[in-house]
Amino acid sequence: EHNGYAIDGLRVAIIGKTECFNNLDALKEFIEGLGGVVVSKVSGNTDLLICNDMSNTSSKIKKSK
Repeated sequence: EHNGYAIDGLRVAIIGKTECFNNLDALKEFIEGLGGVVVSKVSGNTDLLICNDMSNTSSKIKKSK
């Protein structure tokens, strides 16, 4: 069942700090509340990547590019 939000059913990876939320758990709860699925790894199945700093050198950023 879809909830009508654009993020509904998408696999979302989060990298780095959050600025608009108090903490990472709050952001995860927000995404899940909209029907998104938070994943811990970036893969070919990742639909959306949330990153505060694309110059970050983490392996997740490199993999997403």
